[in-house]
Amino acid sequence: FVRLSSTSENPESPIFYLAPGPGGSGIQAARSNYAFFAMLREISDVIVFDQRGTGETDLSCPERVFLPIDRSLPYEEVLSVFIWELQRCKEYWEVQGIDLKGYTTIESAHDVNKLRAKLGINKISLVGSSYGSHYALTILKYYGNTIDRVVISGIEGPDHTLSLPSDFDRHLDDINLLVQSHPTLGKDIPNLREMLREVIDRLDGNPVSVRIENDQTNENEYVQIGKFEIQLLMYSLLGRDRSIGQVPKLVYDMYNDEYLEVAKMIYQLKSRGQSISAMLIMMDGSSGASAQRLNRLQIEDNATTLGPVVHFLFPELALAWEVPELGPEFLAPVTSDRPVLIVSGSMDARTPISNGDEVAQGLSNSHHLIVQNAGHPPPLMMIENELRDFLQGRPITANYIQGPVLDFVPVR
Repeated sequence: FVRLSSTSENPESPIFYLAPGPGGSGIQAARSNYAFFAMLREISDVIVFDQRGTGETDLSCPERVFLPIDRSLPYEEVLSVFIWELQRCKEYWEVQGIDLKGYTTIESAHDVNKLRAKLGINKISLVGSSYGSHYALTILKYYGNTIDRVVISGIEGPDHTLSLPSDFDRHLDDINLLVQSHPTLGKDIPNLREMLREVIDRLDGNPVSVRIENDQTNENEYVQIGKFEIQLLMYSLLGRDRSIGQVPKLVYDMYNDEYLEVAKMIYQLKSRGQSISAMLIMMDGSSGASAQRLNRLQIEDNATTLGPVVHFLFPELALAWEVPELGPEFLAPVTSDRPVLIVSGSMDARTPISNGDEVAQGLSNSHHLIVQNAGHPPPLMMIENELRDFLQGRPITANYIQGPVLDFVPVR
């Protein structure tokens, strides 16, 4: 851990920064995002640390997992490939003497409390985004008496680890509303989600092969594009304000049987392989999902545009690894009267506004702030003034603030 001393003459309770992921390094975040941590230091001391399984104890799998580029696989076969390949990762760390069952969000919450006590701090504030919000809510649940204030963005509540495919359908509809109000796009794209669904149905069982030129070797290669590849590409682009603007043009192209640009993007996704951490598998696997949410996923996986790709590899990979789940007590809503600032992005499909609304029900002293057009997760520097006010005990009155401008790529 690193303790960054406050530049304030009258600092507030020390802030524990909880990195996203799971797998992010708090220390690396402080190295790479100077402006944000300098701002926090104006309020109080800031404690950054590497959660177990990250940083110097990184548990990344020794090998990346690759899928064939010249052949499209159905999702069930993709799962089989990953489960088979990642079994070696599990065995690798077990041979090193690592007890993988020790990697859970509850164990990491205990670590924060032990560090707080070791530093002689009575009360701490928590700041975390995405998985960091999941982490913060766990600490609040089990160690609420040690917490002063909490700031969380891109909300992953206790039972939100596995994303809902229906949230991405709603997100596509939200984008479509913007497309229809656009001066030119609406003429070419009457309904974004319906067009994408038609493309996916067309490719299901009938993939297309596209020839592209490899930029490194200048040789031709073939990329086969099927249902899974399109779902994977769309998942990688949707819910992030920096890439949403590409989606309508890509859907328009595919609807009109033009796949070259899409093929290049899928080539980039597949050619670099997938790097996965054993820590991530254990953390997300142990958080798990309630029976109610699993039943909902089973229904939505077959009835939505992107299906199970939005909760890629889970819960199947966790079952293959025999990850023990933390269970109903962990998945139960967090209840607390501590001050909590909840921040959601209106264009975040991964952790939508509804996640924040659900978590807020158990937090009697919370305020939900929506950042318009922000994707996943909404950067906390976008709400710098509100963040300062909240951490220094001043009331927040705004419910909405303007975020980034979404620029759409023209279709012609």
